[in-house]
Amino acid sequence: MKIKIIKLSKKINKFILVGFLFFNLIGSSQEWVIRYNGEDNLPDGAKAIVIDRNGNIYVTGASTGRNSFLDIVTIKYRPNGEVCWITRFNGPDNYDDIPAKLILDKKGNLYITGTTYYRRGMIVESDFVTLKYDTSGNLIWVVFYDGPGSSYYDYDQAVSLITDSLGNIYVIGQSSGGISTFLDYALIKYDSLGRTLWVRRYETEYWDQPWDIILDDSNNIYITGGSGGGGPTHYDYLTLKYSQDGVLLGAMLYSGPALNFDVARALSLDYQKNIYVTGTSWLSSNGRMGIVTIKYNPEGRMVWEAIYPDAEAQDILVKGNNIYILGNAITASGSDILLVKYNSNGSEIWSQTYNGPVSGDDYGVKIVLDNLENIYLTGISPGENGNDYVIIKYDSGGQRLWIRRYDWGNDDNPYDIEIDTFNNILITGESYDTLTSWDYLTIKYSNTSEIVEKENLISKIDLKIIQELEIIKIEYWLPRKTKMALKFYNPLGKLVKIISKIEEKGNHTEYLRKNNLNNGIYLLVLEIPYSKIIKKFPVLK
Repeated sequence: MKIKIIKLSKKINKFILVGFLFFNLIGSSQEWVIRYNGEDNLPDGAKAIVIDRNGNIYVTGASTGRNSFLDIVTIKYRPNGEVCWITRFNGPDNYDDIPAKLILDKKGNLYITGTTYYRRGMIVESDFVTLKYDTSGNLIWVVFYDGPGSSYYDYDQAVSLITDSLGNIYVIGQSSGGISTFLDYALIKYDSLGRTLWVRRYETEYWDQPWDIILDDSNNIYITGGSGGGGPTHYDYLTLKYSQDGVLLGAMLYSGPALNFDVARALSLDYQKNIYVTGTSWLSSNGRMGIVTIKYNPEGRMVWEAIYPDAEAQDILVKGNNIYILGNAITASGSDILLVKYNSNGSEIWSQTYNGPVSGDDYGVKIVLDNLENIYLTGISPGENGNDYVIIKYDSGGQRLWIRRYDWGNDDNPYDIEIDTFNNILITGESYDTLTSWDYLTIKYSNTSEIVEKENLISKIDLKIIQELEIIKIEYWLPRKTKMALKFYNPLGKLVKIISKIEEKGNHTEYLRKNNLNNGIYLLVLEIPYSKIIKKFPVLK
């Protein structure tokens, strides 16, 4: 196991400094970057993140074990990025274990739910798995749920969980009910000791798959997702409301304009317990899709529906009388990240899209809000070296305040974002490295008021590395007269050379002699304000 941490203006004690130092934008917004490389450089990927009241960060994901398949590996970091503990869970069959969500209770205990896979001859089956850890990383209990599916079709996959004010835990997922019902909604309530209090299943004749869960202040439970109850060619939104005792209080089914494929992805509540559900719906028989957002009153009656055409939904948040939808706008060349704001009457207030610097598909992943109702979103955006993390901040009026992109040099895919009590932003996901394969990648940004993004200064820069017999020739192009820096890192991650000066617009050349270098993979970073480019190159003598 290797933890790789990059910090700005802070002393590194027990960690290995590798890779590159991210260019300092106004306000020194990036605090640190941490990579987790599990056993033997095998693939690892973070899935979810949560922050406690003291600013400690918990990250969970799937990590390939040396003598197993994927395991659930959870890491606790201090606010400065130092590791408190790392714990690995390998299920009873030594097969894949994949987390979906993690949460904290009021005492700081950590709960994770996901799926454990096992083999029955040539068949791979799965169950829910839910774990409880204390603040020191000790495993308190683990519980499994195996639905009533037959031995030929036994597939149970947990997708989310939530805790109530009394310390009870609610887990949802899709669970096979047998050949006759395929997949069903499954909702399980556990107490803080891991004892099953009740199980509720909701089934139709076809597939039923939940995606999101939320509680109100009376501990009523709301679940949304998709259901095949409309028949073999129909798939509809299905939103359920249960009491804390497991009594079904309402089932809300929505079939879109084309009476075809409709699936809800997320839901939220306002202070009056109105329910807001968003998802993707077929708008016409030719497959045109759109985001359909629905408001239900507390009794489950539809108040309105709002349609945003040519788009797909990912997430929803409600603050006061405002509803924020994150999704993807479908374009002729792919997709762009989309953020839409509605008022409580379902009228669109504004919408914003983001198209990254390289053509391709930009995907929104998740949104969070701070106390001032600023919106932070993270997504996957193609860059020069594959996918990048992108983080964008908007104010409540829809003005984009800043953009941050992160590129390790290959594909980087974020999957979760949270903010702490000081409005620091934490993002986690997966990142590919040619030496270590896929790793966890977690980034912390500060949120200083001095940060101002000047997009007219964000420009492309060009960098070429040419290998010659005794030297390495570096050619680069600058879009304007500017301060620049060339930084060279050796295979151990140590900064071995830096060239920093003010250069004119145009082409420039630098040389690096090979006789001073050891064999291995080096990293070269070219930085100017608001732009950077990273390239790796081998040294062979």
